[in-house]
Amino acid sequence: MHQPPESPLKTVDNRLVSLETTKHGRAYKIEGYTQLFPSVTTILDVISKPGLLRWTQNTAFSNMKKALENQSGSTHNISPDWIKQTMSDVKQRYTHEREEAAILGTRAHKVIEELLAGASPEIDDEMRPIYESFSQWKASVELEITNTEVVVYSPYYGYAGTIDAIGTASNGQVVIDWKTGNALYPEHSFQVAAYAQALAEITESTAPEAWVIRLGKRKVEVEPRILHDVDKPFQSFRAALYLWRSLHI
Repeated sequence: MHQPPESPLKTVDNRLVSLETTKHGRAYKIEGYTQLFPSVTTILDVISKPGLLRWTQNTAFSNMKKALENQSGSTHNISPDWIKQTMSDVKQRYTHEREEAAILGTRAHKVIEELLAGASPEIDDEMRPIYESFSQWKASVELEITNTEVVVYSPYYGYAGTIDAIGTASNGQVVIDWKTGNALYPEHSFQVAAYAQALAEITESTAPEAWVIRLGKRKVEVEPRILHDVDKPFQSFRAALYLWRSLHI
């Protein structure tokens, strides 16, 4: 079936955008500006992520345990060659699982974007928990979505990022970011606060609320984080931005 071409990425004030990969990470090239705007997520990579480290360790230990259990009772000795090969296999398995998680997140965002546009995307078994989690959340809030997958940027601070959705709730405008990981972390608040601040700067308005919505990927589950005031988490993002610049510029 022929798929229509995707719309070009644009900012909330209708400027064309292209994404570039630099030696320091991902950056946005925005129509009307000569400088590149580093992405919010690239900037936040400067912050240590102990949750990711624990996941990496647990994945490696689990895969090594499976390899040792499979070898148990074998007539083959645990030789240096076996150890070398097993270590290589464990590393490859970790890379594979990390890529699978990234692909699932990308698919989930696409499905949600299509649902918000009024489409009926195909929902397979992998997407079913996310679809049902999203549907449960959507039914629980009074919210009108006005934009999806739109770029915001801060000329003053010099960063940019893509907001999953912008909407209007009963108490005003909100920016929304979907997560499909196993937990929410502090840097997720910094991320949406940066989006909210950039949106306020472009539109010359008060910073909106920022919502992080985690959707279960193995079972129906919704974990919302609502930031009524983004000032404090934005201060944390700004500190990360200054540190990132001191390391890379």
